[in-house]
Amino acid sequence: MAISSRVVLIVTEEERTRAAFSRGLAHEPHRVLTASRISEALERMAAEPVDLIVSDTLLPDGPGQAFLRDVRRRYPDTMRILLTPVAGLATAVEAMERGEIYRFLVRPWDDVELRGVVRGALDRLVRERENCRLLARVHREIHQAIALAYPELHLIRDATGSILLDDTEGDAVTLAVG
Repeated sequence: MAISSRVVLIVTEEERTRAAFSRGLAHEPHRVLTASRISEALERMAAEPVDLIVSDTLLPDGPGQAFLRDVRRRYPDTMRILLTPVAGLATAVEAMERGEIYRFLVRPWDDVELRGVVRGALDRLVRERENCRLLARVHREIHQAIALAYPELHLIRDATGSILLDDTEGDAVTLAVG
């Protein structure tokens, strides 16, 4: 993915906060979008892919943590960062431990920290996408190698991802690939 194609969405009700984030990321190679409500953020995400969301804890149409949980379910490849006041630190840590968010930023944040956290999230996203691509390639190559070595067998994957080898005599052999 080209660096310039990274899209960061800032979701906060406060215009000053959106402007501060935009200024803090102004010299970064990403495109910054903003939204003031969850509904607006979801519309933007439906219109174009978003790589990273930074969401405030409190939004006019719902809690930011619930929004990011929903984003995780709908757009699992989107990185999520929660902006929280010091009083919400325990909740943010719990959300991070549950995998609902990648990181959190505490108000007031420092622009250097902001850029570092955003870069870290986007770098991780790029690595995860590359790992998925490579894993899919390995799976294809394993499938092809087995098909060439044992043309009489038929490959079938079960719900766990194990490969079942059907030798046409009715006996299935499970081959753990991992």
